[in-house]
Amino acid sequence: MPESKVRKPAKSKASTKNPKKAPAVKKAAEEKAAKEASEAEAKTPESTEAARKAEAKAERHRRLAVDRTWVPWVFIPLLVIGVLWLVVYYIAGMQIPFMAALGDWNILIGMGCMAASFAVATLWK
Repeated sequence: MPESKVRKPAKSKASTKNPKKAPAVKKAAEEKAAKEASEAEAKTPESTEAARKAEAKAERHRRLAVDRTWVPWVFIPLLVIGVLWLVVYYIAGMQIPFMAALGDWNILIGMGCMAASFAVATLWK
């Protein structure tokens, strides 16, 4: 059988076999064109500058959220001051003029320093 007679029916069957193929190909081409357009838009100087600024802001936020090296330098002295305040008040509070004038407020000062110390300690990671 000649080759030309074999190919003609095969071509006609292929074109009538899947008539919905053409819209799918058209849709894929449209999606590809839209993707290329968005990529071209993403490479504009304004968009790259905005992306760089957003990345820098996120990096700054990440660094600030993690940097808690100050916490032990604050909560340990607060705790020591609170404990020492109470110890000094109970041992020699009546011989120290300003502590004698404060009276029972000395307990609140000492306990307040210790409570503030524990509150600050919760920030430590």
